Amino acid sequence: MATTHQAVESCPRCSGYIDHTYPSEPPGCIQCGYEDYTYEAPKVKLRRDRWLSGSVVKLRYVGFAPSLEAVMMEVKTKAPEIVGGNEVVTPTCPLTCGLPMKYSPTSGGSQQRDLRYRCASRHRVFITVSDDGQWRGWM
Repeated sequence: MATTHQAVESCPRCSGYIDHTYPSEPPGCIQCGYEDYTYEAPKVKLRRDRWLSGSVVKLRYVGFAPSLEAVMMEVKTKAPEIVGGNEVVTPTCPLTCGLPMKYSPTSGGSQQRDLRYRCASRHRVFITVSDDGQWRGWM
């Protein structure tokens, strides 16, 4: 990422160290407090299609298989306002295929809190939900 600003090696006021930890803020001297206001923060262009695509949440494995402890599952969500109805939840299969998964209702009726999903490769996972409706993880 290129900027239009030249990096300053030392403070022009006291020859101290110029710190530039955050790209969104101007570089400044640690000793005297000088700040370089000619610095322009890099601009980030957000693609509109990505902005409207919703958010991605990563869930950790909460089951009992030690080989899956490090495997994370990505879940894409779209808000009801965007899709015109209910929230759309699309998990990505955390197993070898990585395909999108579809909701597969269980026979437990409305009392069943865990959400079951299935991919085209017939892998099945559950998203566990706490009493207050928050996602805890997958198994």
